[in-house]
Amino acid sequence: MADVASKQSISELVKGVISGDLAKTIAQACKPIHPVSRVEVRKSEVWAMGEIAPVPEAAAATAEIAPPPPPPVEPVPSPPPAPEPAPEELTPEELPPDDL
Repeated sequence: MADVASKQSISELVKGVISGDLAKTIAQACKPIHPVSRVEVRKSEVWAMGEIAPVPEAAAATAEIAPPPPPPVEPVPSPPPAPEPAPEELTPEELPPDDL
């Protein structure tokens, strides 16, 4: 267990505990000693913290550099204006009476 935990980051170890991969590895390691039908991780403890790896200067320098600006976008020409609609015809009720 200590070998597996020392080779992984904390996030990988937690992911293995939750998904059951760690229990599967423990079960396979125990089978030559004694037949095991089921293994479950019930509790986990952190006894000591590992060392935090320092951030390389090159990675920090590239993170500070702003990404290049996007290429200029050409303006899209607006469509030509639509022609004016023809005047509507009046219905017979709207026509003025013919005064003769």
